[in-house]
Amino acid sequence: MNVLGKIKRKIHNLSHPELGVVLMLHRVVDSRSRIAANRDLEITADFLEHTILEYRQKGYIFVNLDEVADIIEKGNTKHKFVCFTFDDGYRDNYEIAYPIFKKYNIHFTIYVTTDFYEQKALLWWYMLEYLGVTDEEFLAYREKIFNLKTDQIESAFREWFPGRNYSFADMVNKMSLTVAQIKELSDSGLCCIGSHTVTHPRLDKLTPEEQRDEISTSKNKLEAVVGKQVEHFAFPYGCYNADTVLIVAECGYKTAVRAYGGIVRKGAELLQINRVFLR
Repeated sequence: MNVLGKIKRKIHNLSHPELGVVLMLHRVVDSRSRIAANRDLEITADFLEHTILEYRQKGYIFVNLDEVADIIEKGNTKHKFVCFTFDDGYRDNYEIAYPIFKKYNIHFTIYVTTDFYEQKALLWWYMLEYLGVTDEEFLAYREKIFNLKTDQIESAFREWFPGRNYSFADMVNKMSLTVAQIKELSDSGLCCIGSHTVTHPRLDKLTPEEQRDEISTSKNKLEAVVGKQVEHFAFPYGCYNADTVLIVAECGYKTAVRAYGGIVRKGAELLQINRVFLR
């Protein structure tokens, strides 16, 4: 960044002070993965506790997403906030993370992909690891998968790994939250259940009609599970376009979060809230 750019950024930051941070997590595990890209999705329980204590020591307040929305709308806060959010709907969110948040009485959100608990999700990132690919091979396969639609992934795996013994169904059954766990989390008062689409696609690769189906259907399904309004959304992979934001608003969501962008500043848009990847 040149000198003029640095000056403009400093002026922007002065007029848009920090309000807080929304943290993006995926998994809390006992042992982390072999593949680096999957390892990036994982933290340990000790690291989560350390993060909580560090933010507490710095004087941050722990808030839920409704409170984040209120702070953004007001444009100010006496104390900077931190909000914990998880994407996808992994079972360890319930088994390992939830007891830690209960211990400290801290609110958190899980953005659930409905295909996870319906045991239809294709966890291709963990399947590639199971099938023994290297880190370099993983990145090459990931690039190909990002250019496929969800219903093309299984046939691609059959082509890439002929004769290999694996089961997407067994993997998601072992790794995903159950309906009962989602309901218990929602009823706890500590966990907000948000939507993360039905199949976890790159929304920017879909038509507006396909996007609406993913965004609206997941909301309806989750509301049937938790028995309350689902008002918060996360863009899968952080990928979206102008159509996506419009559809999210039309479907009745109160907030939507990105997968990047850094801290939350004054003037943030409720349907494009920045997050920081905790890893």
